[in-house]
Amino acid sequence: MALAALVLLGALAWVDARRERAAGRPSPPAWIRWRDPVLWIGLLFLLHLSIQYVNAGRVLYFDTSERVWTYSDPRWPAWPSSITSTESRQMLDWFVPAWVILLVLRSPRLGTRAVRALWRVLVWNAALLSAFGLVQFLSSTTSMYWTVPMRPHFFASFGYPNHAGSYFLMAICLSSGLLLYELAAAGAPLRRGRVALLTAALFLSLLGANFALSRASILLSWGLLLLIAFHALRMLWPRLEPVRRLHTAAAGVAIISLAALLTVGLGREAIRMEFKPEDDNKTLVDREASFRWFQIQTAAHIWLDHPLYGVGGWGYRYLMAHYLPPEQWKRVTEGKANVHNDPMQFLAEFGLIGAGAMSAVVFWLAVPAWRQGRRMLLVRIPLIGVALIAAQSLIDLPFRSPAVLYLWLILLAGAARLAAPRASANQLNVPRGGGIVPTQ
Repeated sequence: MALAALVLLGALAWVDARRERAAGRPSPPAWIRWRDPVLWIGLLFLLHLSIQYVNAGRVLYFDTSERVWTYSDPRWPAWPSSITSTESRQMLDWFVPAWVILLVLRSPRLGTRAVRALWRVLVWNAALLSAFGLVQFLSSTTSMYWTVPMRPHFFASFGYPNHAGSYFLMAICLSSGLLLYELAAAGAPLRRGRVALLTAALFLSLLGANFALSRASILLSWGLLLLIAFHALRMLWPRLEPVRRLHTAAAGVAIISLAALLTVGLGREAIRMEFKPEDDNKTLVDREASFRWFQIQTAAHIWLDHPLYGVGGWGYRYLMAHYLPPEQWKRVTEGKANVHNDPMQFLAEFGLIGAGAMSAVVFWLAVPAWRQGRRMLLVRIPLIGVALIAAQSLIDLPFRSPAVLYLWLILLAGAARLAAPRASANQLNVPRGGGIVPTQ
């Protein structure tokens, strides 16, 4: 589907160019920036994944000479490879759409209005997803969509609570940024319908982050509200008209109060169980460190043995036990298929070539986004969510969810496209260093 969309994009560009030339008009901007480094670096990364997929099929066998269990060499030992083709193919299922999303967001045809419209659609989608998850939660079902049996706890379409939490944390940031943008449009009539929808989306995203029952998202969601309120008061409040100050304060108090009441009233017992101390005489820090540190060390050893190409998508879970002494095999239990450190897992599975290409793309996106974030509150608040999930990836696995990965990329790549326009009588201009600069 993603490749078909890319082919369609190219075809539309060719048709548009021919039509304009036939009419004697200058050709419109290209749909794709052919000199865009993201295009070619991403293509290199996908080529690397494709070779890993084609060169898959390593078999577990017992080496009688070394008296150890090991995996056979791939068909072409000198090339990138993976353990199984089915699971290696999943990496292409994840990252081809991600690449296409980036190309579309970086298209010269995509303007500021289109980016903001896309962000609003994503916010409302998150709100609907949260509402659906709340209905499932209140129904006490143990099956996703009431048809697919799941082990507790799942939320909406997320089978892993932390993935749901990461998704809704970003939705909180995005909806907050868009809401403050609408409230700060000085001199322009307030779009009450849009403000109401964005307020509802923020409210539902906050509930989603709490009812996902991820400890991190429960704590961070309320911390985010405080940080967002601080930014709004510091940058926005002095420049608002009195009536809009009233609207902003009323919306904020209503969202926080109602969300807190519903969270405590409907989810108190479930949240209490999530935070219930373990009976192992360990602190939370000690428990989490012992749980994750040996996995990070194991992934590092795997990468050192396969530094250039890595071991292929999902290869870590097949090789982890081979890098542990027999007395530690009991640690290889449920939940250990991932490193719980996404950068290290990408490095172990994709090697320097793959992880380096990913890092280069993120850097290319992050630099202009950071510059825009210094000038525009609309960009800065979503980028707080981007930074938060990037930090979370060091102790968890948010980017092992395509939904989280795609939303994260859309926020990062979209932030760079929200260029500040020239000042006008109907726009609120804030000096460099902070604030909101609404765009056309």
